[in-house]
Amino acid sequence: MGGAGTVFELSPNPDGSWTYSVLYSFAGGSGGCGIGVSNSLAVDGDGNLYGTTWCTGLYTRGTVFKLTKTGDSWTYTPLHDFTGGSDGANASGSVLLHPNGKLYGTAAYGGSQGAGVVWEITP
Repeated sequence: MGGAGTVFELSPNPDGSWTYSVLYSFAGGSGGCGIGVSNSLAVDGDGNLYGTTWCTGLYTRGTVFKLTKTGDSWTYTPLHDFTGGSDGANASGSVLLHPNGKLYGTAAYGGSQGAGVVWEITP
């Protein structure tokens, strides 16, 4: 895997330095798209991470995903593959996790006017 970005963690050390750890590496998209994960992640009470990608996924229009820690590794679960239609395309901006448990975000393209959407997903 690799080529389309990573989810990483920076942990402080007692001496003031930082430790960089890769949690998950994204494979490059098809059709020349190498842009995977975009922007910051949301974290739920169980420590699951939620984020978006720009142009990876089933339709190469981006995804909403969940990362769940399993032992010493993280498991990727796609929650939605954007189609470029009414659901939008190319997720942009950060994912917001509302207290109601739903995820919210934006996509730069698609929608009824082709100029993007605000999306809502229940993971």
